[in-house]
Amino acid sequence: MREMIVTGGVASGKSTFCRRWVECADVPAVWHDADAAVHEAYGASDLRERVRERFGESVLVDGEVDRKALGNLVFRDKAARRDLEAMIHPLVREHRDRARQQARSVGALWFLCDIPLFFETGGRGGDRARPVVLVACPPRTQRRRLAERNGLDKSRASRILAAQMPLERKLALCDHVIWNEAGEDVLNRQLRLLYDHLRAGDEAGS
Repeated sequence: MREMIVTGGVASGKSTFCRRWVECADVPAVWHDADAAVHEAYGASDLRERVRERFGESVLVDGEVDRKALGNLVFRDKAARRDLEAMIHPLVREHRDRARQQARSVGALWFLCDIPLFFETGGRGGDRARPVVLVACPPRTQRRRLAERNGLDKSRASRILAAQMPLERKLALCDHVIWNEAGEDVLNRQLRLLYDHLRAGDEAGS
């Protein structure tokens, strides 16, 4: 089974890329959705209690974690964000490990690891067997998408972007770039070119 790391900043289009890859691949492919894993983690009572103890009752609504309220808090406070990541990341890795095992068991030939903070947590490209694909667009496009998709104002969108590694550094660390600014048709063409390129490399190395 071939693995691929898919990363990129908020609202860059990682999920769209992964979904389209699974739909377009001519061999079985599985996508591990990091956001879905986070949502599942917040549903666990032990994590909710840890979140309540660290961040207070204001981030809970009817006993459930209010991700918007929690995000408002942690993107204003670096220490709070680090504490939350220390709670969440191990759970997401466990979820991904289970998904990888399940993908192998059903005979998947591609496993897409959606890891939004891959570079921020020390990852980098250079492993041919596990290429890193950066889905990227200009920060202005990210801000516009955050406003349209999430209803975020300019100041909060800017805080979220400021908490992530600058695009220029990510471009230097990845193996492949999907530039996702011009719409889904252009994204699909780039995806197909990358898919054919990786398949050709596999055949040449076999």
